[in-house]
Amino acid sequence: MSSSSSRPFWILAILAWLAMVTVYISSGFQPDYWPPQNDDRPAPYPLAQVIVFCIITALEIALGTLIARPWKLPRLRRLSALLIVLLLWSVPWAMAGMHQPPVRGSHMNWLLLFNAAVLLAICTDATINTAGVVRRWIRTRRLR
Repeated sequence: MSSSSSRPFWILAILAWLAMVTVYISSGFQPDYWPPQNDDRPAPYPLAQVIVFCIITALEIALGTLIARPWKLPRLRRLSALLIVLLLWSVPWAMAGMHQPPVRGSHMNWLLLFNAAVLLAICTDATINTAGVVRRWIRTRRLR
């Protein structure tokens, strides 16, 4: 059962996955210039790669939403744990990213975007927490 406060979070995750599905489908139509070209026939649509990367992205989004959900740990620790997991997952994809088909390139761009969004969320949360601490410190200084 999900509470009413977590529903927008899950809806946003589903919309992000649907957006990535459309990106993978459209990148499947892009030509892959790196395999050896023996003839002038167009390459077949990489349906298997598109399906695999849609599933991988669904698992990444599900893991990200499960880590970032409001649990007992403070929000900054949850987001930091998510960033560490994402960075450890992104490094092998980045190392294998050269001369890959367009679907894999789209997945690498998705991982970079996901890492940047989590880093932005960490910076925003840290700024809000710091502003609250400074505001409380100023109030206690005025009361003395």
